[in-house]
Amino acid sequence: MLVVKLDHQAKRSWLNSIAGGVRSETAPILDECGQKLTELAAVYFTRLSRGGTGYSGRHWAKPRPSTVRRRKALAARGLLRAPVELQGVLTGELQASLGYEVGGTRLKLRYAAEHARWFNIHRRLIPSRLPTEWRTACDAIVTRRLISLVTKTPQ
Repeated sequence: MLVVKLDHQAKRSWLNSIAGGVRSETAPILDECGQKLTELAAVYFTRLSRGGTGYSGRHWAKPRPSTVRRRKALAARGLLRAPVELQGVLTGELQASLGYEVGGTRLKLRYAAEHARWFNIHRRLIPSRLPTEWRTACDAIVTRRLISLVTKTPQ
């Protein structure tokens, strides 16, 4: 067991000021992490929509023949925003609805489009577990912000 006793009043005050700084920095840190995760999720969507592999090694299911026919008909009328072979991209509404919400000490990354829930059943939009690459990016943001906070707070 390790017991550390901090008797020096000035050091205790300094630690308390850091704790207050951490509380005030929580929302900005989560906001910056949300921006980064949104960027990474957009790249993830693009990779999977082009037939790439997700973090778990899974691929999105190929579109059914009826979907391909419908997409070709939309493309012929100029209503398709993406090449016919891309999966999950008809109008771009789904990708455009990607965003995040910060509430208290939580960050929620989500697609807000009405059809996102249905789409997610068949083709996972966001990994169910935070990928290492995403966690590393958020850890770097948190570390940078906390180091900045500690170095600004006089001892």
